[in-house]
Amino acid sequence: MAALIPEEFGGAGLGLAEASLIMEEINRAGGKSGACHGQMYNMNTIVRHSSEDQRQTYLPKIASGELRIQSMGVEPQSLRCEAEI
Repeated sequence: MAALIPEEFGGAGLGLAEASLIMEEINRAGGKSGACHGQMYNMNTIVRHSSEDQRQTYLPKIASGELRIQSMGVEPQSLRCEAEI
C-alpha cells in the first residue's frame, strides 16, 4: 500500500486518484479495502506532515511492508449527532 509514498522512499509516487482506483479494484475483486484505506490514510499523514528524519525512518519501512500503521484518533465532537429528536 505504498501508492502515495514518494518514489524516493520506495513508494509508487501516485496521487489520490490512482490510490482510489486501487481501492476500487480491491473491492471489485472481492477484497475489503478498509484496511488498505486506513494504511494509506495514516501513511499519507507522515508524507505530508512529518519531519524529514521521520520520513526517512518510517516511509521506506511502510513501503516495503515491514511496518504497518493502522490507527487514528477521532475527536468526540465529530461523533456528536447534530439533529435533535
